[in-house]
Amino acid sequence: MKRFSGAMHVATTRRQHKDKIYETHLLRRSYREDGKVKNETLANLSYLPTETIQVIGESLAGKHHVVAGEGFEIKRSLPHGHVAAIAAMANELKLPALLGPSCRERDIIYALILARAIRPASKLATSRWLNDTTLGADLGLMGISTDEIYSAMDWLYARQGTIEAQLAKRHLKEGSRVLYDCTFRSFRTPNPEFSDSPRRGAFRCHA
Repeated sequence: MKRFSGAMHVATTRRQHKDKIYETHLLRRSYREDGKVKNETLANLSYLPTETIQVIGESLAGKHHVVAGEGFEIKRSLPHGHVAAIAAMANELKLPALLGPSCRERDIIYALILARAIRPASKLATSRWLNDTTLGADLGLMGISTDEIYSAMDWLYARQGTIEAQLAKRHLKEGSRVLYDCTFRSFRTPNPEFSDSPRRGAFRCHA
């Protein structure tokens, strides 16, 4: 005789009629009778939503489900959208490759450029800001020091000529117009008679 026990599962059958495929989802129970394995249909689930049928099937297979937003606690959430948008544009412009070969110094300079576009600040403030966005986590720059930043800037300065040459090759051609951003600075010294010191009020233009 039947034993009202046994594992339940969702059995799905498909049949095609002309150009349409029909699916039937049945809740079944497997049991043994007279030494043979048999199946008993307990319910027709076909009219339930697909998501509900999937949850029932996975639950019967031993998978646990929790309600969205429950069962876990958010300890920390880092801002990401604005960083992702700027990073996508920078990658489209091939900025990382332009800066140089992959290394920690390049990652630092890359982060500084993106930070300058997103949230201009001092080097110290930027190093702290990297701890509060996904940019620092993605580049492995969490807890970076200002010494590392200035060391990376020295690395960038050594590559200035190479970068400028690549930019010129990429964007300039015969007859192109080039615009320069000139910064004027006034140097003052207590003793203008020193021959190796800039004279009082002299201007230096940096192109």
